[in-house]
Amino acid sequence: MIYEFIHKRNVEFPDTDMAGIMHFSNYLRFMECTELEMYRSFELGLHEVGSDLEWGLPRVHAKADYVYPARFNDCVEIQLLVEKIGKKSITYTFKLRRDKDKQLLSTGKLVVVAVSTLKVSGKPSSIAIPDQLLKKITEAPVELLTEE
Repeated sequence: MIYEFIHKRNVEFPDTDMAGIMHFSNYLRFMECTELEMYRSFELGLHEVGSDLEWGLPRVHAKADYVYPARFNDCVEIQLLVEKIGKKSITYTFKLRRDKDKQLLSTGKLVVVAVSTLKVSGKPSSIAIPDQLLKKITEAPVELLTEE
């Protein structure tokens, strides 16, 4: 079981504004991509068309705080920490750092809720977090969540 997942991505030209600084909306996209890479590492195809999974994890809350600008060609290390596992929801905390000097760029949170897929019930409805995901993750130690 893991409580931390690290993913690295380069800031590409389309991620930036006219000054070559990463546009604020892309911090959230980098966080979401890291979450998806974690699911892929578990071999859970949550977002694949035709997936046989009968559940999904839509976002109900997303937040990003900006500390320092990421720039074109920076390699960004995105740290995902499992902050809280509830009965039906999971809270992820993120810390984005420039890889070369570990400068903190942004912090953020995503809260996801487990729901049945449309093919199961005809409409999404909240469900308990499936065991196949619960067997893969655990909550991070508090000291990791508070340190920068």
